[in-house]
Amino acid sequence: MSFLLTLIGILYGLSGTNDPSLVATSGNQNNLYIKTNAPRGIFVKTDSGSTTNWLAVAGASSISGVANQIPYFNGSGNFSSPTGVAPNSLTWDSTKFLLGIENATPKCRIHASTVTPTSAPVDGNCFIFGNIVAASTIGNRAAIFGLSTTASGDNSIAFGAGTIATGQNSIAAGSNCTTLGNQSLAIGSGSSTLAGGQNSLSIGTATSVSGINAFAQGSTANASGAQSFASGAGATASGSNSQAFGLNTQATASTAHAEGLSTVAAGASSHAGGTSSQANGQYSFAHGNNIIAQNIGTVSLGDSQGSGLSNATSNSFLGRFTGGYRFSAGDAVSPIFGPNINFLQGKVLTDSNVQTTLQLIPTATDTVSLIEARVTAWRTGGAAGTAGDSASYIVLTRCKNSAGTVTANDITQSYISEDNVSLNATIDASGLDCRVRVTGDIDNVYEWNVTSIVNIMSI
Repeated sequence: MSFLLTLIGILYGLSGTNDPSLVATSGNQNNLYIKTNAPRGIFVKTDSGSTTNWLAVAGASSISGVANQIPYFNGSGNFSSPTGVAPNSLTWDSTKFLLGIENATPKCRIHASTVTPTSAPVDGNCFIFGNIVAASTIGNRAAIFGLSTTASGDNSIAFGAGTIATGQNSIAAGSNCTTLGNQSLAIGSGSSTLAGGQNSLSIGTATSVSGINAFAQGSTANASGAQSFASGAGATASGSNSQAFGLNTQATASTAHAEGLSTVAAGASSHAGGTSSQANGQYSFAHGNNIIAQNIGTVSLGDSQGSGLSNATSNSFLGRFTGGYRFSAGDAVSPIFGPNINFLQGKVLTDSNVQTTLQLIPTATDTVSLIEARVTAWRTGGAAGTAGDSASYIVLTRCKNSAGTVTANDITQSYISEDNVSLNATIDASGLDCRVRVTGDIDNVYEWNVTSIVNIMSI
């Protein structure tokens, strides 16, 4: 066996048993010709072409080495070769052109590992860097980087420690993550980090993707529905084409969408947002703090108060906003000018006949409002009166703020119904507000509530 050391690398030859200074041998000027079989030696070319002008290097005739091992200059500056026994081996397979580093029987183009896979491409079209899993298979054109990794899928790549790239054209990178689906990608750590679906992507710690074309990111996120998307710690998208965003959110039905904190979208094509909200009906919508849309087509909206509001009536709207509902059709120049209506609510308890404010309705400078206050009362206790006493009132006024002076004009009770004639409801002005005021009764406890409809116009 002989090989030619050129300016660009090492060229192996299968012949060369004769002395190149006696038999014409091709080479460029200053090339080295190293013969490891008899007659051994190192020769330098003194010209170019196929000639016998090779000059033996003095003292090199005793060169020797191990078959199939690549020689090198050792720490003493002497020409040497490894023993050929792993891990002390630097092996060249001249039949398949494979390089083994720490491996005397390389199976891949570059095989830098003391471990040999049980199965590898026949032509060695693969790459191994690091100690792979024993008794493993490496796919055609696959590459392994790291500790105890496996890349058995064709064109797959495994990076890190304990990663497994089984899917064709897949990539597994991190610690103990796995790709099973073709064209899948798993990045992260934990044995549960899995990209099992075709064209799937799993990123994070213990994330799992089993749906086709699905995506999951975040700790313990799970996207098992086809074309699903789960993003956030504990997020789950199990419905096809579903989406779950946030912490511990769940989108369990097809085309469902959940976002926020611990929300659940269980109805097909439903939406749940906020905190602990649930959209259980098909086409339902729940948003707020602990809001539930229970049936088909239901819409439930709430504020930050955590009411536990639940709407079970199909194709209906239910909302709870302690600041009221406000609707405006104003233009860009004057947003208030034009149709503008507010629905404001309030409640209070009375246990005497002292007039009490049930609701404050603020005003803006140079505005006029038509206020219709709908007031109800129910007796809940007390030493006097009769259990079940109640009252209802509709009170109207024109509330005007002119240059900062507020007046309540033409106050009218358009409806009165009461079991106790000592009760009353009215509207007045105080500071920059119009107020809904109620009067209870001595030794009677009454719960009052009001819904005021306020039409506002400004100049």
